[in-house]
Amino acid sequence: MPTLWTQRKNNKSSLHHPASQKRVFLSKVNKLKFKDTDLILVDDYFNTQPFLEKLKTKYKDRVFVVTAGEGLKSLDALSSLLSQLQTKDIHNIERFVAIGGGSVGDFTGFLASIYKRGRPWVFVPSTWLSIIDSSIGGKSALNFGEIKNHIGSFHAAAEVFAVQGLVSSQEPQEAWGEIVKTTMLAWPKVWSQKFLAESFEEQADFKNWVWDWIKTLQKEKIKWVKKDPFEQKSQRQVLNLGHSFGHIIEKHFNLSHSKAIEYGLLFILKWSFEEKHITENTYNDFLKLLSLHHPIEVSDIQIEKNHCEALLMADKKNKGSKILMVFPSEKGPRLIWKTHSEFMNQCQYQGWIKA
Repeated sequence: MPTLWTQRKNNKSSLHHPASQKRVFLSKVNKLKFKDTDLILVDDYFNTQPFLEKLKTKYKDRVFVVTAGEGLKSLDALSSLLSQLQTKDIHNIERFVAIGGGSVGDFTGFLASIYKRGRPWVFVPSTWLSIIDSSIGGKSALNFGEIKNHIGSFHAAAEVFAVQGLVSSQEPQEAWGEIVKTTMLAWPKVWSQKFLAESFEEQADFKNWVWDWIKTLQKEKIKWVKKDPFEQKSQRQVLNLGHSFGHIIEKHFNLSHSKAIEYGLLFILKWSFEEKHITENTYNDFLKLLSLHHPIEVSDIQIEKNHCEALLMADKKNKGSKILMVFPSEKGPRLIWKTHSEFMNQCQYQGWIKA
């Protein structure tokens, strides 16, 4: 069953074009300013923090607290919020604001794309992962049934505010999979080599060190989005590096997205080295980078063959009996079609399949 997506006209000057976002970096959350006609959706993670109380005091019934997670990305949650807007007689919404992680951004972006035929929205990502990953690219989606991101739209936030104060109490390691993935995509650019070298040095303030790299990591993803903003070609598919096997692991073991991608990167790194896309030095360096904060091994994850095959068949990158894979190489990422048999043989060969 195909995934359902809506698309605005392919015009780079469009307010909602994935490559036209304005990105702003702030140090403190009190520097954020909103409008009286905004509707602000805030992750309930902030329930006990003064920041949320100040928002409620100033913007009153324009602030809605939502529970982040896959449950939010549903038609039931969408219907519930729209009903609340009607009940409270809130109709003059000129702009939506999302303050939260990826699921809050997905939900708000989709809501903004359909509300009165479309309204602009602003994203204030509140996790390291959403700053690096989901705040870029303009895709928003809800789940439907058992299918993740099945109903969606290309409706980019007009502005994205990355606020260091919002993530200062969190650990950048939560986004390590996406950070390593982006560095692998850029290999062997000078900045990726510099990042790799600095990663192996002791950092006096690791959080600030990662924060200083955020713009560079974002630019790498934005570069690929600009080449294929509405996924009409294949260039943007390189952003799925590590995702094919990673999504299988994420779904089967209910892991966080970034953690699952770490295993997906380990899988594709081993396959790339076997096919000589990368040198032994590159292979060893990225193995070391992957396990820098918490060692990951093939033996950590064991999956039944039939479950792995079933989840592989559900991958949206499939075409018949083949799947489009992204391999890191010494000349940048390579897109290569592999048969399902080749994929499963590689899983078996590396030791991911239960004996």
